[in-house]
Formats: sequence, C-alpha cells, structure tokens
Amino acid sequence: MRRLNKQTGQYEFFGKRKHPVLKKHFVKQQVDEDWVKKNFGPKYLEKLYSEKYEGKFVGLPVGAPGDAVVQCPPVIHGRPMPMCRYLQRDVPACIYFSLANALYFLDFPKSSGIIATTGYANAKKKTAPPKKQFGELIQMMKKCCKPLQYTVPLKEDDDIFAVDWNSFGSTYIAVFVPTGSDNFNTHAVAMTKGYVFDSGLDRAVPFEKLYLDQICSSLETNKIYTNANHVSTVTFESINCGVVFMQNPMPRKNWTPTES
Repeated sequence: MRRLNKQTGQYEFFGKRKHPVLKKHFVKQQVDEDWVKKNFGPKYLEKLYSEKYEGKFVGLPVGAPGDAVVQCPPVIHGRPMPMCRYLQRDVPACIYFSLANALYFLDFPKSSGIIATTGYANAKKKTAPPKKQFGELIQMMKKCCKPLQYTVPLKEDDDIFAVDWNSFGSTYIAVFVPTGSDNFNTHAVAMTKGYVFDSGLDRAVPFEKLYLDQICSSLETNKIYTNANHVSTVTFESINCGVVFMQNPMPRKNWTPTES
C-alpha cells in the first residue's frame, strides 16, 4: 500500500502479513520504496503509484524475480536430479516456468514450451495476484495439455506431506505457493514424482521439508546446495494456495487427509 504522509508530504509504503501467532489476523509493516522494487519488480511498484490503488493494499504477484540462479547438486540421495529447462532470472514467471519444467520432465515438450512462452509474455505485461494466475494456468493447460486437464485445488494449510500423491495416478503435477516462517508467499513451485521444480534453481530437488525450507529462504541465505551443514533461517510452514493437474477427475475428499 502507498499513502501520503500529510505531515512530511512524502509517500510511504506499507505491507501486511499474517500475525505470527494469531493466524487469522494481520500486522502492518512499513517498508521502503527500494525494497518494494527489488523484491516485487518495477511493474508492481508502478501499479502502487497509480491513483486507483492509492491507500489500498495490492495483492502480491507470484514470482518475485530473483537476482541469480542457484546451482544444485546433480545427484541427491543417490538419485540424479533433473535439469530445469526454464529459469526465471529477472522475470516474475515462476508459476509458469516451474510448471513448464515439470511438464518437460514428464515428456510433454510441446505443452511445456507453450506454458513457458505464454507465461513469459503474461509476466512481462502485468502482475496478477496468485488466484488469478492459477486461473490463467488452468485455462492454458486445458488448451495445450489435454492429458492433464483435470484439476483439484490445494487449499491454504493443506498438509502436502500427508497427501497420498499416488491416488492421483501415474502422471500428475502439483503447483503451489509455499509459505515460510517469515509469512512471505510470493513464489510458486511445481512437484511431480517426488521432485520439486523451482525456476530459481538449475535442477530439481527432492520433495522433502529440508528443501522446501531452503526454497522459502532468500537466495542470500540459501546455501544448502553448496554447504550441507547450512541451516536455513526460514522454514517451510504451509502452502498458501495451489492446484493439482491430473489425468482423471477426482473428488477432493478422496485424496486429502486434512478433510473431516
């Protein structure tokens, strides 16, 4: 949110995030303009400066660009780690590129290219809140990847490690936004067959909490891939939202143990 401080005549920026204890409450925190630009990009800052959004909180775009690509080990736990074909670098396109990497791994090269190309164009033109981007992603998959056109939502605070992923069949992709212990959730990843594809990494990593902890950390503190003794300062807490693409339709109640 951007608002005018009438005493100083200067514009101030504020963000809001979940209360660390009272999960259904939010706390407001002042940030500076350079921090907003570095973390969410110039297009998001430009949106804050429009009169339409003055004094209002604006949803964060999924895919805040990073400054570098993290180098990952080619083998972890004795398993070769697949290469990531699409790397976001300075483009806020993680939700598209992560899915594209998973599609390429599952041998859908044409669908992978369409998602990456269209997603890149969308990310260059605008910044959209997560739910809107997921909606766009679902429509894109229905057109370009018929074998994975069916979806079920991943809801906030679903325990993704308790889900029976085998119930989705032999071919599926889960795309979700992880939330770290710092309450930030501006990055999306894709998971399939026990691999997590993050477009900020040059290779996939195992679907384990240890590696989601590192993904939730900033690139400055994310050293697990070159130093196995490093302990992340940020840990994975839950997911913010997501969707599973699969071959056959399935009622949500059939797969998640978090449902009553």
